[in-house]
Formats: sequence, structure tokens, C-alpha cells
Amino acid sequence: MTWFHKASDNFFQLHKNEEELNRIFIDLYGLQDELTPEVPLKHITILQEELDSDDFEALEDEFRAGGGHPIELPIKRDVVMQQFLSYCVGLMMGRYRLDEPGLHIAHPEPTAEEVASYSYNGHTVEIDDDAILPLMGSACQFPDDVLHRVYGLLDVIWGEETRTANVNFLEECLGKSLEKYLVKDFFKDHCKRYKKKPIYWLFASKKGAFQVLVYMHRMNAFTVQKIRDRYLLDHLRQLRSEIERLEGLGVNASKAESKKLEQLRKDEVECREYELVLKDVADQQIAFDLDDGVTENHKLFGEVVAKIK
Repeated sequence: MTWFHKASDNFFQLHKNEEELNRIFIDLYGLQDELTPEVPLKHITILQEELDSDDFEALEDEFRAGGGHPIELPIKRDVVMQQFLSYCVGLMMGRYRLDEPGLHIAHPEPTAEEVASYSYNGHTVEIDDDAILPLMGSACQFPDDVLHRVYGLLDVIWGEETRTANVNFLEECLGKSLEKYLVKDFFKDHCKRYKKKPIYWLFASKKGAFQVLVYMHRMNAFTVQKIRDRYLLDHLRQLRSEIERLEGLGVNASKAESKKLEQLRKDEVECREYELVLKDVADQQIAFDLDDGVTENHKLFGEVVAKIK
């Protein structure tokens, strides 16, 4: 609600300023018979992505009837929460910090000081050391999976005691579970938000049995090797261990366990196929120039990265 009130105040202050400037110029040039100072709400340029423009026509009448006093804006809550989660990923990657404004890390060789943890609200905030974040949800065994890290950031910002309420609010605004949004929709929305020039790239197997987000601006020639060594090979070991455990149940396995075993076997095949392709790319030790832009650099990684749509 704090964000909502601040955004609304900024919107109507800007609107007031624009109308006041119009009055000044109309009076200055004697244009009272030709122009009016009124500025339609839909012409205010801030919050264009966050506001539902289709509702502005009806709001205009309400706004004028109320004497030009601020009214409730048609905020798209899902869009605002998507922006918040994008900011959270930026905090994890070190692009932003909670204790400082502006960009923090936007280059491939950050110093130890730049990636060092810091304190905020009595908590320690960790910046991911390799800018590689698993994106596989609650079943993921990696502690730096994006879902787990979002939970941690909610605790840091608003307190552990409010986590459930905050997650419920996020899911209500998104219209789906937080896990489903992050795993299935985050990258798609990120590509849209950045006009198909994403700064977080998704390295993913064919159907998403394995996927990690990587911060483009922190990538170097060894990033893909790190994805393979630190995450994919470990994930394959975890899959194999769980498969063997479920296989050991034999005829005692429940229907749900048998179904899970079948899916895990498919995931293992998919991940092993991906590992062969990823190893080939890792061996190339691809380095790129950020000045070449997202599109050209993304092409260098072929099938190991998800398509930008």
C-alpha cells in the first residue's frame, strides 16, 4: 500500500504540475480563447505499464466531477508484482542493493567487496557469488533456487512473521502460485519487459527439467562450465538418487510415487541430453563483448539458452 500511495501521489502531482504550466503559458501568450489548461489523465506519461488505460475514459469524468482531486487509480496489481519479483532477482544477482539506490554490479568481473553480503533490517543479504540461480521451484535441492531466495528476501524486507501474508498477497495479485509464476512465466515476462533484450538469460533443457537464470552482465568465459559443474551434474546426481530410492520401493510404491518415478526417469533422460550439449558449449569458453548487445551475444549460446520470445 505504501508503493500504491506514493505512485498515486506522484501521478497526480505531475498532472497538477502540467496543468499549472499550461495555465502559465496560456496567460503569458494570451491564449485563453484558444486553449484550455486541462490535461487528460491518459496523457500523463508515468505509470504507463502499471495503469489500465481502458479505464481512463470513465475515470476522467469522475476526476473532473470531483473537482480534480486525486482518485483511485486503476493499477494493474499483477504487473506491479511482476516488477517487484524482477527487482528481487536483481537483488539476488547483485544488480541492485536494498541499502543503496541505483545499479550496483553490471560487469563480468565484480570485486570481492562488490559481491560481499551486507546487512539490512537486521538481516544478512547474500549476493549470489556466480550470478547463476536455479529456477526449478520447491522440489529443487539447491538453496539458491529463486523461489527459496524470494522467500528469504520477503523475510528481510518485511519480517519472517509476515511471510505467509506476503506470499498470499503476491499470489492473489499474480493470479497463480508464486512457484508457478517463477518457474513457468518469469522469463517470458522478463523478455517482454525488456523488449526482447533480457538481461537475465534462461539456460534450460528442452522441457525445463533443468533451468537456471544467469545475469548476462556478470557472465564470462567460464560461466557455462560453472552451470554444468555446480548445478547440472549435481542435479543429475540428485535425480539418480531419488530414482533409485523410488525403485527400491518396488510393489510397495503408491500410485503417486510410481507416477513421480516415471516423471523423474523422463527428467533424467532430458537432463543427460542437455548435459552433452552444455558440455560442448562450455568447452568453447565463449566470451562476449557487452557492447555487441543482447541479441548477438545470445545467439552465441545456441540451444542451451531458452529462446527469447
